[in-house]
Parts: sequence; structure tokens; C-alpha cells
Amino acid sequence: MSPSLTWTAGNLSFPQSFIILSDLHLESPKAYDIFDIEPKAPYLALLGDIGNVEAHKADFLDFLTR
Repeated sequence: MSPSLTWTAGNLSFPQSFIILSDLHLESPKAYDIFDIEPKAPYLALLGDIGNVEAHKADFLDFLTR
């Protein structure tokens, strides 16, 4: 189950669901092309050490756009 937050603006409430992933370390061993995230919420938060963007820029960008 995805974490849910509700924020309020005036008298209106807006529920939000997120997928939160952290410390994936996709660079070791290299897993940018095999790590799949099943979309179960409209928002994705990638926190912590996801991968080495500088050394694997093309792989990282491909991972983000799949």
C-alpha cells in the first residue's frame, strides 16, 4: 500500500498517494535497466542514494523515463 497524505486548502481536502523508494544503489551492481517500479500511485519520490548520476547519466535518465 502506498503512503497517503491529505493536505487542506481552506475547506477543501486533497488526498495524495506516493510511492517512496530510497537507497536503491542502482550503480552497484549496475541495475538501471532491470529495476522496475510498478506504478501504484500517481506520484513517485526517489530519496536517498538512487544511483551514480555522473558516471551513469544516460542509464539514469533512461531509468527515470521508463
